[in-house]
Amino acid sequence: MKTISKILLAAFIISGTVLSSCSKYEEGPKLSLRSKKARLAGKWTFEKALVNGADQTSAYALFLGGITFEYTKDGKYTNTSSAGSETGTWEFINDKEDVKTLSSIAGSTPDTMHIIKLKNKELWTKEVSGSTTTELHFKQ
Repeated sequence: MKTISKILLAAFIISGTVLSSCSKYEEGPKLSLRSKKARLAGKWTFEKALVNGADQTSAYALFLGGITFEYTKDGKYTNTSSAGSETGTWEFINDKEDVKTLSSIAGSTPDTMHIIKLKNKELWTKEVSGSTTTELHFKQ
């Protein structure tokens, strides 16, 4: 019995070491038992904004603070605010590092967000435009 326990412990440590170097997103998580699709699915609300590392949460809260972003496992999304709602479809692209959304509004063009952290209750995105880096944090 002790031998089996030692073997299982060694296997766990080795697999943890190997898997920890395989993080998809630069801010984590290192390991998750939930699929990326399962982690993205749910209702997200705005939490924080950083522009070139400086906290700009209050400025971004003016237009993102009242919106709920909901993603479903079957590839649909709904953005809801006091002004109404928008629906569409979403999919992972670029080896699941980005999410592409397409609104159901006629003539819409796809939008893409780059994920830097995707946990069960945390979603961080980053956009680089010229010398400006904008990081948005959402929570469930």
